[in-house]
Amino acid sequence: MFLKDWSLQRSYIICAVIALTLLPSVQLSESREHSLVRRGVTHNCDVQYVNTPSTPDAKCVGKDNVPYSCAKESCALDFEFKNCQKINPNNPNALMGNGKFLKPDSYTTGSHYIVALSGDTVRGCPFNDNRQRQSCDVCLSR
Repeated sequence: MFLKDWSLQRSYIICAVIALTLLPSVQLSESREHSLVRRGVTHNCDVQYVNTPSTPDAKCVGKDNVPYSCAKESCALDFEFKNCQKINPNNPNALMGNGKFLKPDSYTTGSHYIVALSGDTVRGCPFNDNRQRQSCDVCLSR
């Protein structure tokens, strides 16, 4: 009985010595600064999105017609419309030419298509091809 207890105690002592020897070599990783930060409510800019380069915030108006001021970096960076065409100058309700992808600086939902602006280029983007809209996470109502 004594030998059994001694061998068990010796095992505990050996484990403790090994643990104390290895403990200084273990390096704890630092937790990420924003790993538990909660994101804000996502606002979809269904009606209008305006990203003016000279301002830190973008304007976002959703289906509820409430304007929001959103931090630009909280908006989707890879957002783009597809099949955007030139607006026919003779018939503003019609689009013409080949469709292209367009990363808009701003857009407004019109009655026949989405009017999108990228730099100096204005295009009309069909609703059927562009059901998605820009969305932003850090917004305040204006």
